[in-house]
Amino acid sequence: KEYTFTNDGNVDGSSSTIELPNQNLTDVYFGFNYYLIPGADRGHDMIRQNDDWAAYYGNLPLEGDTLRGLFYLFDGNADDNYYVGDDTGDPDKNTGEFLSPQYPAFGILHADKAFDDPTDDRNQPATVDILPHARMKSHQRGNSDADMYGDLSSGKQSRGTIEHKEQGGNPYDPDVITPVGLLSFGPYDIPFGESITIVLYEAVGSISKKLAIQEGQKWKNGELIFEGKTGDEAKNALIATGKDSLFKYASRAEYAWNLELKNLPSPPPAPDLTLTSGPGKIDLEWESVADVKDWQTKEEDFFGYKIYRAQDSWTNLYSLIWEIKGDTTHYTDRHVERGRKYYYAVTTVDDGTKNTTGIFPGQMLESSPYYNRNAFNGVTPFQAGMNTLDSIYVVPNPFHVQGLAYGGNIRNEWDGLNIPRMEDKIAFVGLPPKAVIRIFTMSGNLVATIPHPNPLNPNSVAESADEEFFQISDYYQIIKSGVYIFHVEGWDLNGNPLGTASGNFIIIR
Repeated sequence: KEYTFTNDGNVDGSSSTIELPNQNLTDVYFGFNYYLIPGADRGHDMIRQNDDWAAYYGNLPLEGDTLRGLFYLFDGNADDNYYVGDDTGDPDKNTGEFLSPQYPAFGILHADKAFDDPTDDRNQPATVDILPHARMKSHQRGNSDADMYGDLSSGKQSRGTIEHKEQGGNPYDPDVITPVGLLSFGPYDIPFGESITIVLYEAVGSISKKLAIQEGQKWKNGELIFEGKTGDEAKNALIATGKDSLFKYASRAEYAWNLELKNLPSPPPAPDLTLTSGPGKIDLEWESVADVKDWQTKEEDFFGYKIYRAQDSWTNLYSLIWEIKGDTTHYTDRHVERGRKYYYAVTTVDDGTKNTTGIFPGQMLESSPYYNRNAFNGVTPFQAGMNTLDSIYVVPNPFHVQGLAYGGNIRNEWDGLNIPRMEDKIAFVGLPPKAVIRIFTMSGNLVATIPHPNPLNPNSVAESADEEFFQISDYYQIIKSGVYIFHVEGWDLNGNPLGTASGNFIIIR
């Protein structure tokens, strides 16, 4: 993120007028606020408490240490009112998976010494202030320009809320909760027409997804051993190694910057991906990128593609299922099960022969698996809709709740804000191409009406024989244990009625 601030005399934002021509600016500060949440989409949602620690690395110079400056956060231990026990890393209550092992950060690469001296000023930022979000000043909160200028020019050099942690404090104390980092650069004198450049970057370090799942399960079972430690000490020590990854990526960002971002080898771009579900298969099609040159080195070094797949949830592990040398642009996955959701990513790999200027010369490079994966909306192989109503049934039946395998929370009422829990899914199979499913209690009360295909469910497949139900009533309540009756009214592809059918299923919670 390269910022260039120019004294152009423009006050109102209109490029056609200059309100303050030839006016020099003195003692100017440029401030950046950062608010980061490790594991926000899963871990924090489960605990629903901000319990993070913040730190700034860079204002305590160490001999031989070249790291420029880094503001980062990491998960702390929640209040016992939210989670009984040590929840550092936000372990999933059912599986033990560490949901918040990340160390997200903003780093500094460069700050001009002056408008006429573009060399890097290692004494910047002039101010590092890390304080609770509620105490950040803004115009919206009624603070004046002088108030905010005072913060920018304070000259504080905070190490972060980590100082509070070292003194035995809690991350949810009012003095540190929800930490925001303020990095301020200045003071600069900027004559009319001159500029100041400041360069920042983003980075995230973490243990791998595989470790978060596998070691989290060991921790839950009391089997985790790491660096001679056991239990929570082992868990926290393992998660803390994510900081090593963060510092590694930070040093690589600085390496790239010192090369002036030139001649850095990069993999071919990830292709646009199309997924099509079919009977007992899922077809993958993507565009060819074999002729795309490395955008930095301008060399052609394409090698092939790799396909990764996850099952049931996009938050589960992705496994390599296929790789090919050459420019094939399609693949059919027949190792699939009817009714399960699948998630894919296609990456592109170069041959490494032209990668001579990177950190690892000659190493093959691979595009990101996050570019084209079908996150959130899984693809489900299906069976074509039936022309009779003789084989409709519910799976699994009986249904027994399997717990929180996907990071969900037990809720008695559906709040409408979260995606349905995968562990609550049952399916009606053997349906005709078009149908309406009605579910009743044994006393005859209507619980839910489900059209097939269902326009409210992005995973509902037209003309298939299957339809999902996440046990949420028409009144947005999770249905309780009991015996339920289903009634199906069906039509063929042309809209001709096929009659009705009924049956029952059992829910055990």
